[in-house]
Amino acid sequence: MDKLLEQAKALGLEVKDGATEDEVKTLITDKEAANAELEKKKDKEADPEYLKSELKKVIDQRDTAKKDRRSLQTKIDVLEKAIEDAPNSGEFKELKDSLTELKEYKETIETEKEEKELAQKTELERTQITFQKELDKLRTDFESEKVGFQKLTDDEKAKGTEKDKEIEVLRKVSLENEILGYASEGKAIRPRQIVGLLKDQFEFVPTLGKFIHSIYDSKGKLTDTMEVAEMVESFLKDPNNDNLVESSANTQGMDTKKTTDTKHIDLKDLKGYNPKDPKLIKEAGEKGLTVEELIVLKQKRDEKLAKVQEGKNK
Repeated sequence: MDKLLEQAKALGLEVKDGATEDEVKTLITDKEAANAELEKKKDKEADPEYLKSELKKVIDQRDTAKKDRRSLQTKIDVLEKAIEDAPNSGEFKELKDSLTELKEYKETIETEKEEKELAQKTELERTQITFQKELDKLRTDFESEKVGFQKLTDDEKAKGTEKDKEIEVLRKVSLENEILGYASEGKAIRPRQIVGLLKDQFEFVPTLGKFIHSIYDSKGKLTDTMEVAEMVESFLKDPNNDNLVESSANTQGMDTKKTTDTKHIDLKDLKGYNPKDPKLIKEAGEKGLTVEELIVLKQKRDEKLAKVQEGKNK
């Protein structure tokens, strides 16, 4: 502390009694900084360039002051002119009142406009909500109608399918009766047997409205068609089927050709078929044939199909 006091005294500083060490340090630091700035200033004042710079600053400040005075004088002139042209107190009050009224009117118009826009917006939103509700209702109703229509369509399809099945059954019955009639006319020994043999060889042609038997050549190409009457007649006249027709030699109509005597059919000739097969036994019963007779007919059919397939392969 004593050293600081001596340093302060050397700098010409007066230190108050009771000053702290930090306060003394601050006084010394400030004094040294002031002395350094003073020395720097003295050095600048001895520098011609610095003096020129300072002189220029003074001149610039003077010119700026002159400009400011001229600008201020212009403003004063304008203000004086405005005062001269200004209305008297009565006119001023009237203008002020008019201005106030205009401001109030403007505020009123703007308020009414805002209220109107708000009301319009509220109405628009209300309309949109109502429209959306109506739209949702229409969609719900449409979906309900759609489901109902789909159910109605499905029901109609089901009825149509059932009706088609009934028509198909009636057609088959009609075909069987037709074959039965022509077989009876052709002197078949057992007409219903002919029905069982031929009914599956026809197909109904919608465009013609009747059943047709299609004839193919050995290459599988359609060559001709036969109606029911033609097919039954052709079948009964086939020499291979003489056993199915009454004998024309018996004028008394008592002696008829019997169906193939199965006792003389060699089981070896039933190649490819088992006479004890339950399916064959059932089919033979449905067609009014013995199992052996059915097998012989199937063999003849297989021979024809083999020839057709052979023709296709050539």
